Amino acid sequence: MTVVHNSAKEAARRIIWRADRGTTAELRRRFVPLNPVGVDGFRQYLREHWSTVDYWDSEVGRHDMDEHTVGRLIYDRHEYVPWLDGLRRLDGARVFEIGCGTGSSIMALVEQGAEVTGIDVVEESIAVSRARLRFFGLDEPSLHHLNATEIATHFDHAGFDFVIFFASLEHMTYHERLTSLRAAWQLLADGGILCIIEAPNRLWLFDDHTADLPFFHWLPDEIALEYLKRTPRYQASAFDTTSEDAKLELTRRGRGVSYHDIELALGPISELDFMADRQTFQMKQNPLRWLYYRQSANRRYANLLRRQCPELPFGLFMPYLNVAIRKPAG
Repeated sequence: MTVVHNSAKEAARRIIWRADRGTTAELRRRFVPLNPVGVDGFRQYLREHWSTVDYWDSEVGRHDMDEHTVGRLIYDRHEYVPWLDGLRRLDGARVFEIGCGTGSSIMALVEQGAEVTGIDVVEESIAVSRARLRFFGLDEPSLHHLNATEIATHFDHAGFDFVIFFASLEHMTYHERLTSLRAAWQLLADGGILCIIEAPNRLWLFDDHTADLPFFHWLPDEIALEYLKRTPRYQASAFDTTSEDAKLELTRRGRGVSYHDIELALGPISELDFMADRQTFQMKQNPLRWLYYRQSANRRYANLLRRQCPELPFGLFMPYLNVAIRKPAG
């Protein structure tokens, strides 16, 4: 019965995506063709320079290869680019991305005409990002191996139209998170937009990011470390939960983010200019998304959360934070 239910949900998602009107013809015209020569060349580069051949030949590795080459890029093109372009036109926008990874999001932004600066704490990821752009014939943007806490002293203040934390904020320590959020705010030009993308919401009842367990976001570190041993994800990539660095390792795997982090870093939520979050934007663009959400368990739980703080923006109650905050002029 569960299989049928999950299959029905997946089929509904596919129908919604095919009918999605968020990716306009203008955005699609800018997509760089994923020609077989470029894709095969990039795949070979990954096999030779990223992880091991044994990993790439495993079932998980083959899926990962598909995601790294085209899967994630296609997702970013259709899920994030329309929303970001709706907040402010990407063509000509000065974008600073924190956590550029292996470059899928970088490529999705560059092909739309954005002037991108990217950083990542993993040096090998920067090399892969550069290789991706090279294989698909795009000019290399300014990419740097750097911790997000260092950006205040390396880049011009008030120099960017967007600063984007792309699936990165949840992997930072508390100190790193607050320091980098405050520094990111200073990098924004007046009217610039701070985006937090794909940050698992610690208020959510299920953690499908780190542990695949209900309520895992809510656990104190000590309990989470013990409980993590029960999870398939821990067994697949175990680490010593009794070591001195165990709490840090748990944090690096992702412990969730909530509006509390934003408020501590930038000030009262009520004084911040929240723009349309990704979910709201997509539901306005595509009524099928709205109908799907209306019938979902996510809506019922989000409404439960909102009743506690009805004054907070809608996007702060989703399973993942995909929110945008505009910096005021002056």
